[in-house]
Amino acid sequence: MSKGLAKIALEKGLVPTSALVHELGVTKEAIFYYREKNLIPFVQVGKRYFYDLKKVLEALGQ
Repeated sequence: MSKGLAKIALEKGLVPTSALVHELGVTKEAIFYYREKNLIPFVQVGKRYFYDLKKVLEALGQ
């Protein structure tokens, strides 16, 4: 079931952690820290996390 939801997340323009790492030029650990501290908005689908890049950039003041 979560594979279908993950596909929907991608279709809605949300990006996975790996893409966010690339876009921001930070480490995966930095993304985990931001998420853990609620510094960036995210959606969890099963064990995967997705992000709206525009909202993340706004949250980080970029």
